[in-house]
Amino acid sequence: MKVDIGDCPQTETVINQLTDGLISGLDVGEPVGRIAEALKIIAAYGWIDGAHHKQWVLDQVIRVLAGEYYYEQIATADGAEWDQGIAP
Repeated sequence: MKVDIGDCPQTETVINQLTDGLISGLDVGEPVGRIAEALKIIAAYGWIDGAHHKQWVLDQVIRVLAGEYYYEQIATADGAEWDQGIAP
């Protein structure tokens, strides 16, 4: 999968190298696969305006990176609710 992120060719190159080379044949549950998947989400949706959409991107990235520990990662000491944002 090739990712086009506009005016940031260095980041685009890194993402494409990860997704084309390093993670071919790897399970997304593996660390490199999780990072590549998070970068794909950021590249695909991170540019969309609106704080609620950006919060959704953050939530999706945390889900991918934290995996089964997602709920532990979003728990806050002060009891505030985690905002999952709104999908674009």
